[in-house]
Amino acid sequence: MIEVIAEIANSHQGKISIAKKIINNFKNSGSSSIKFQIYFADEFMSKNHSRFKHFKKQGFSHDQLKDLFNYSRKLGYNKIYADVLGFKAFEIARSLKVDGYKIHSTDLMNLDLLKKVSKKKKKVFLSVGGAKHPEIYKAVKIFNVQKIKPVLMHGYQSY
Repeated sequence: MIEVIAEIANSHQGKISIAKKIINNFKNSGSSSIKFQIYFADEFMSKNHSRFKHFKKQGFSHDQLKDLFNYSRKLGYNKIYADVLGFKAFEIARSLKVDGYKIHSTDLMNLDLLKKVSKKKKKVFLSVGGAKHPEIYKAVKIFNVQKIKPVLMHGYQSY
């Protein structure tokens, strides 16, 4: 069975009303699952980074994400996934009972995060764009210990 996953990413620009419109549009186009990005600018970049303020404005709070997840479930999405960029993002995703996690390639060697995610025994999407074979092997091995076969996602890394 094919699973169509709607990727919200940060196209909402930090606005709940826009996020809900996107969620509706994806549902009307036939997606059965949805994926959100959960991140906090101060957890993955320094405050003097040129894009810090941009990402700070786009992140949603726990309560806002809870609202969006409930809204998605009411619309009939079968599964909700979350990109988790860091430990705080993981804890929020866990508390909101996501169906699976995506690990961004920047966290591929964040072994403590990978171990925490693996212990939840849920579906895992592992972004491996830009990674070397030993890094991918080490990350996959962590999930295999928990009998999880992560979905490897390769992305082109030349922005």
